Amino acid sequence: MPENNDEALKLKAEIEEAFADVPYPGDDNIGKAGYFEGVEVAEHFKGIKWQDYKDNPSQFLTMRLNGDLSFMTHEAFRYYLPLYMIQALIDRKNADCLPDGIITSFETTGIEIYDELVNRLGLLRMKNPPSEAQKRDYVARRLAPMTVRQLEVILAYLEFIKKTEEEKYSDFRYIDSAKDSVYRALKNRRAAG
Repeated sequence: MPENNDEALKLKAEIEEAFADVPYPGDDNIGKAGYFEGVEVAEHFKGIKWQDYKDNPSQFLTMRLNGDLSFMTHEAFRYYLPLYMIQALIDRKNADCLPDGIITSFETTGIEIYDELVNRLGLLRMKNPPSEAQKRDYVARRLAPMTVRQLEVILAYLEFIKKTEEEKYSDFRYIDSAKDSVYRALKNRRAAG
């Protein structure tokens, strides 16, 4: 993907505008409680404003794991998501798997695919894997605080990634599932007025 092309820079500006007014989640509301990774994420992000790194996200996010998003509270996820999207747009070589982490934050097929792999390899399964309804509910709660404009920008980002990294995402189950989830949330938000 050509970095800093006109389309990527336009989308970066839209992301910045759409998320500009999202409040900082608070130092005690960054990492999910009960997880070591949640504590580590909270320590790393504590006091950090995403806007301070929007022009050079790799300065802050390099060597961060795409799984960090999974260990953020919903409020912290909404606050820091723009920085992750911008990193993948303007500095892809340092973004590593960040687009994957963003995509899997909004999709519900990952666990089915994980279960297929577990079965093939004969590994232990989760004792109580989440149901399809539980997965949809989690994604819906993740998207609930987003505004219409934020959901539109997330959809545009997912479309951009799908278009520009088509070779990497030859199996579009993940990205199409993510787009469906975001589109459903957007449709419901618009209907609610």
